[in-house]
Amino acid sequence: MADKEIIPTGGVYGYTDLQAQGWFLSFPAEASAAITGPAVVTLSSTLTVATAATDGTASLARGIALESVASGNIAQVVVAGLVENMPVDGATAAGSLLKRSVTTAGRLAATATPVAGEVLAIALAASSSNTTDVWVVGLGSGLS
Repeated sequence: MADKEIIPTGGVYGYTDLQAQGWFLSFPAEASAAITGPAVVTLSSTLTVATAATDGTASLARGIALESVASGNIAQVVVAGLVENMPVDGATAAGSLLKRSVTTAGRLAATATPVAGEVLAIALAASSSNTTDVWVVGLGSGLS
């Protein structure tokens, strides 16, 4: 019996969600406009963040705000690690490389042929109801 382990029904260490037990690196930043999170955000030259425009618009989109915040409030921006329930456009399979959506600001979408610097995250599961858990890859990941 010593080789058996009982995992509690409440999850490992009492946690049932990935965010509570997963790792991520984040920083606090003031929102220059209201953000409906989780959402891809851009970083301005004044170090404020706002919801990232669609893929066709150049910007410094390098993080995901975890929660909704009003303009002037502080957003927690994940630059590497786990984000749960991230909105995505289109079908997304586990392992898909994700970039900013071409149709909806603040969302991610799968890409089969990323260009340099375009990949923001990797899908950890297939999308369900246009959301999925993602791993934010951070700068210098070498994925695109």
